Amino acid sequence: MSYNAWEVWAAEVKFEDSPIVKSRPVLILEDKTTYAICLKMTGTSRPGDYDLKDWAVVGLKKPTTVRIRKILQLYPHDLKYKIGDLSPLDIANIQSMIVR
Repeated sequence: MSYNAWEVWAAEVKFEDSPIVKSRPVLILEDKTTYAICLKMTGTSRPGDYDLKDWAVVGLKKPTTVRIRKILQLYPHDLKYKIGDLSPLDIANIQSMIVR
Protein backbone atom coordinates (compact mmCIF):
# COMPACT_ATOMS: atom_id res chain seq x y z
CA MET A 1 0.00 0.00 0.00
CA SER A 2 1.36 3.44 -0.83
CA TYR A 3 0.27 6.81 0.43
CA ASN A 4 0.80 10.33 -0.79
CA ALA A 5 1.22 13.53 1.16
CA TRP A 6 -2.02 15.42 1.79
CA GLU A 7 -4.26 12.38 1.49
CA VAL A 8 -6.83 11.72 4.23
CA TRP A 9 -7.14 8.09 5.33
CA ALA A 10 -9.33 6.23 7.79
CA ALA A 11 -7.05 4.68 10.39
CA GLU A 12 -7.07 2.76 13.64
CA VAL A 13 -5.40 5.14 16.12
CA LYS A 14 -4.40 4.14 19.65
CA PHE A 15 -5.15 6.52 22.50
CA GLU A 16 -1.97 7.97 24.02
CA ASP A 17 -2.69 6.83 27.58
CA SER A 18 -4.65 3.63 26.98
CA PRO A 19 -4.68 0.47 24.84
CA ILE A 20 -8.02 1.54 23.34
CA VAL A 21 -8.04 2.04 19.57
CA LYS A 22 -10.41 4.38 17.73
CA SER A 23 -11.18 4.64 14.03
CA ARG A 24 -10.54 8.23 12.91
CA PRO A 25 -9.30 10.17 9.88
CA VAL A 26 -5.62 11.03 9.64
CA LEU A 27 -3.71 13.31 7.28
CA ILE A 28 -0.73 11.71 5.56
CA LEU A 29 2.34 13.95 5.61
CA GLU A 30 4.96 11.52 4.34
CA ASP A 31 5.29 7.89 3.23
CA LYS A 32 8.41 6.37 4.82
CA THR A 33 7.94 3.04 2.96
CA THR A 34 7.43 0.92 6.10
CA TYR A 35 5.26 3.47 7.90
CA ALA A 36 3.53 6.80 7.33
CA ILE A 37 3.96 10.10 9.18
CA CYS A 38 0.47 11.47 9.83
CA LEU A 39 -1.42 14.16 11.70
CA LYS A 40 -4.38 13.27 13.89
CA MET A 41 -7.78 14.62 12.85
CA THR A 42 -10.77 15.17 15.11
CA GLY A 43 -14.12 16.91 15.38
CA THR A 44 -13.01 19.00 18.37
CA SER A 45 -11.04 22.20 17.78
CA ARG A 46 -8.39 23.45 20.21
CA PRO A 47 -5.94 26.37 20.08
CA GLY A 48 -3.14 25.62 17.62
CA ASP A 49 -5.29 23.26 15.54
CA TYR A 50 -6.39 23.88 11.96
CA ASP A 51 -10.08 23.73 11.06
CA LEU A 52 -10.41 22.36 7.53
CA LYS A 53 -12.19 24.77 5.20
CA ASP A 54 -13.02 22.18 2.53
CA TRP A 55 -13.78 19.17 4.75
CA ALA A 56 -16.78 18.09 2.67
CA VAL A 57 -14.74 18.12 -0.56
CA VAL A 58 -12.30 15.66 1.06
CA GLY A 59 -15.18 13.28 1.74
CA LEU A 60 -15.44 13.85 5.49
CA LYS A 61 -18.93 13.70 7.01
CA LYS A 62 -18.60 16.60 9.46
CA PRO A 63 -16.38 19.63 10.15
CA THR A 64 -12.91 18.34 10.96
CA THR A 65 -9.84 19.75 12.69
CA VAL A 66 -6.21 18.79 12.06
CA ARG A 67 -4.12 18.51 15.21
CA ILE A 68 -0.92 20.15 13.97
CA ARG A 69 1.04 19.02 17.05
CA LYS A 70 -0.26 15.42 17.10
CA ILE A 71 2.18 13.62 14.84
CA LEU A 72 1.53 9.91 14.44
CA GLN A 73 3.63 7.09 13.07
CA LEU A 74 1.21 4.59 11.54
CA TYR A 75 1.88 1.27 9.85
CA PRO A 76 0.10 -0.25 6.84
CA HIS A 77 -2.15 -2.39 9.07
CA ASP A 78 -3.33 0.82 10.84
CA LEU A 79 -4.42 2.54 7.61
CA LYS A 80 -7.72 1.14 6.33
CA TYR A 81 -8.78 3.13 3.25
CA LYS A 82 -8.32 6.47 1.54
CA ILE A 83 -11.08 9.00 2.18
CA GLY A 84 -9.86 11.74 -0.17
CA ASP A 85 -7.35 14.48 -0.95
CA LEU A 86 -6.97 17.79 0.85
CA SER A 87 -7.82 20.93 -1.11
CA PRO A 88 -5.00 23.26 -2.24
CA LEU A 89 -6.32 25.93 0.18
CA ASP A 90 -6.15 23.60 3.18
CA ILE A 91 -2.71 22.29 2.14
CA ALA A 92 -1.30 25.83 1.94
CA ASN A 93 -2.78 26.81 5.30
CA ILE A 94 -1.47 23.70 7.06
CA GLN A 95 1.97 24.11 5.48
CA SER A 96 2.18 27.65 6.83
CA MET A 97 1.30 26.42 10.33
CA ILE A 98 3.86 23.61 10.24
CA VAL A 99 6.65 25.97 9.12
CA ARG A 100 6.08 28.37 12.03
